[in-house]
Amino acid sequence: MAGSSPSHSYLLLFQSKPNYSLVFFNNRQFVTQTPIDYFVYDITWCQSKQLFLLATDYYLFEYYPIDNRLSKPYGNRDSTRIQSSLTCNSTDVYVLHKPDMIICQRDLQQSFEKRNQWSKDHFMLEKTDEIIAMIRIDEQKQISNLFIYDNLKQ
Repeated sequence: MAGSSPSHSYLLLFQSKPNYSLVFFNNRQFVTQTPIDYFVYDITWCQSKQLFLLATDYYLFEYYPIDNRLSKPYGNRDSTRIQSSLTCNSTDVYVLHKPDMIICQRDLQQSFEKRNQWSKDHFMLEKTDEIIAMIRIDEQKQISNLFIYDNLKQ
């Protein structure tokens, strides 16, 4: 689930049953339901492009709320990495890939062309760190949230 900025009242939900679909609301009112062929791991609002970005197993999608349209998929079906989380600022999208916990910086204006990449060792500094679950970034390109789980037993 993701919501738009305060200047809009958009909400986009992923529904997995009975079939995968995106459910779009505007001003708390149901607008439409759009089928999608893939499980959606994460959704984020892209203020600079006025659309939602979606991370599925191997593809990124754009959802355009103005005309309730889903883009063609961007990505590689043959990849062994799953895109499990994404976030963006005005120029870039950051995608977390599992199982190797690589974070890729991609250009929003150039069809998601890769700009940079960081391994898990860049972020996971403690020996007990096990998995990066989610990433969020702010407009100043600073990581605002990075959820890392460790393997310590309570």
